[in-house]
Amino acid sequence: MEQLPVFYNLKGRKVVITGGGTVAARRTEISLRSGGHVTVFAETLSDEFIEFQGRADFVHEARPVELDDVTDAAMAFGASEDETI
Repeated sequence: MEQLPVFYNLKGRKVVITGGGTVAARRTEISLRSGGHVTVFAETLSDEFIEFQGRADFVHEARPVELDDVTDAAMAFGASEDETI
């Protein structure tokens, strides 16, 4: 088995995503479609994030993620292209 099918209720719950590229944008899209409240931590965001700008359930933090940022998150995705993050 190469994939793990997982079903997780994100409705109204906090989701943290690191990274501002394509992978992070796809994780953002699926999390928002699942009802999550998404916070993305990245210095800059690719054009793929334009469709999420201005949504009440989407926040962009132009700074590195910190431990306190993920403490109460229902799910977190490491989608940064910077391996040190």
